Amino acid sequence: MTEEAVYMSIQDDGRLIPLWGGNAEHENAERYVSAGGRTKFSNPITIFTGPGVVISLDGSAGSMTYKSDNAKFALNHHAGFFTIKDGTKVRPDYFAIYHQSQMEDESVSSGSKTLTLEKVYWMDFDIPDRAVQDDIMSSILPLMHTKRKIEGLLRRFEAIRARAPSEKYTSYQGMEVPIREILDCVSGNSGLTEEYIYSIVSDPSPKLFKVLTGSENVEDVEMVHLCPHPKDQSRTIITYSGECVHVIRKGKAGKLTYVPAGKYTLNDDAYLLTPKRGSRYQISMKWIPYACQQASNEYASSADNGTWNKTGFFEHAAMDVPVLAEQERVAREFEPLWQLEVNLQHIVDKIDALLRRKPAE
Repeated sequence: MTEEAVYMSIQDDGRLIPLWGGNAEHENAERYVSAGGRTKFSNPITIFTGPGVVISLDGSAGSMTYKSDNAKFALNHHAGFFTIKDGTKVRPDYFAIYHQSQMEDESVSSGSKTLTLEKVYWMDFDIPDRAVQDDIMSSILPLMHTKRKIEGLLRRFEAIRARAPSEKYTSYQGMEVPIREILDCVSGNSGLTEEYIYSIVSDPSPKLFKVLTGSENVEDVEMVHLCPHPKDQSRTIITYSGECVHVIRKGKAGKLTYVPAGKYTLNDDAYLLTPKRGSRYQISMKWIPYACQQASNEYASSADNGTWNKTGFFEHAAMDVPVLAEQERVAREFEPLWQLEVNLQHIVDKIDALLRRKPAE
């Protein structure tokens, strides 16, 4: 089910259904395919129906989403679909929540994570009695409903932020200014994984640096000291001090988030946009996410495990630069929305943490 096959299928008049792949979630479709579409081999596409569980096999490998009875969708080769065998007393919605971590742990990381069906078939799962599953699900369903409502609001906020401020500024420092004349970029530390951070946790040195990753959460993060670089022990990790803009490199690629002044480091799933030294343009970093989000999205791939093209962004992206006072005014107007988005994302993160806990805990 290639991109070309998807494009060809939507030329038909057939009903469109969601197409899922190696996404981190399979709730909010970004791509659709015609129900009467065909693969690149001219075979009719397979239409899946619930109940069952969609699982990502590449990209966000191990991520699972329960699909109810009336769900109809298609999958590309980056995903699979579990159904429950007759006579097996397993609730698919229970399985999708409480065994996702186990699936993710079994995924192999080499660039992007992968999970083979052979690996899955050899896995063992501890499943409680059906009555216990029913009790657990009845208690958490209201929590899941709240999470879906909050995620709907967050998508609306993202849509607002993805559009550059529509109003016309009255005074400009420059028009169609290349991004590279305004911003610099700090790249991540390859190998700065959770395992590496855990291996140095006993070091008594002050942990002054926040570790930014491909997560949207830029506040509740790991802290590390100025430790040796994971790939080259003769030098220390790359760090940055000051205010900046966090860019997700892989996953929700291209999303920009303002980060207040502080001490930071990052893994290779993120970049930091920083003020360019010696630039003749005055820039408010708080304004950058609102002014640049649309341009940033243009350099993010739409693949299941999307990536952000830093090189393309800095070589080709340009923007109009109003005077500093107007940048600051727009940033102030958007700041309550940004703060609300941050607070709601924290709630979602806490709900996810609760859902990932084993029922017996």
